[in-house]
Amino acid sequence: MTTATRSIEHRRGSRALAGVGQVAGVIGIVLFLVLALGSVYVRGRAIERVDSIQQRVDGIVGRAVTPIDKASALVSDVGSRFGNVAEAADAVAAAPAPRTDATAQLQLRMQALADRYFALRTAYADARDQVVSVSERVQTVDELVPRIDLPSGPSETLADVDARIRDVDAAVLAIMGADLASNAVDQVATGIGERARGAETRIDGLAERLTGISADLQSLQADVARIAGNAQTLITVGTLLAVLLFLYLALLHWILFRVSRRQWLANAH
Repeated sequence: MTTATRSIEHRRGSRALAGVGQVAGVIGIVLFLVLALGSVYVRGRAIERVDSIQQRVDGIVGRAVTPIDKASALVSDVGSRFGNVAEAADAVAAAPAPRTDATAQLQLRMQALADRYFALRTAYADARDQVVSVSERVQTVDELVPRIDLPSGPSETLADVDARIRDVDAAVLAIMGADLASNAVDQVATGIGERARGAETRIDGLAERLTGISADLQSLQADVARIAGNAQTLITVGTLLAVLLFLYLALLHWILFRVSRRQWLANAH
């Protein structure tokens, strides 16, 4: 094989290699530019999701505060009505037969208690639903932003309130189901008085706990806002680094294309 033949084959090989380099360069440029644009798109969607979660938490907390405040305001009234029922029950137990007037007064106070307690239960049920919704949204934030732990919020206080409400529910049902028409009305009245005092004890401090739940929710709202802000910053910084990396890789492939192009043209003949 002559020197000229070897030179021709060398140029052909270099030209073919340069052609491959051009193709690889074009593919790399397109690929990494697409990845850079994709990173910007993903950032936008992630920011929207964080904003959406924060806005939902804000909305739920706002909706929860009103029924919590309403329930808290009703607690004192309901507690005093338990006391009124206990006093009326004691009057029935101490009154001589036939106790008609005392029993009628007790029944009126029992009905007044039932009406106010129903309003309290309705307000608390609404508030509880909103608190649970906040907890679910917070769990979503925990999953969305790894390695960042949010406080559990008012879950422990809510569990204590739930237990107290269940006890009061049982007492109210027993009081309202008492048979004041029985022959042993004095004993029935005594039982009503005991249950009313027990319920009054259980409901004592409920207003403070509800106020604590409201404060916990507002604190949690502030924590979510802070975490959301940090998450948005991390997402933006991560996206910026990714875009810079992809642009740098695209630049390297552009250089590869230019060098390969020159080699391909230089070995054209």
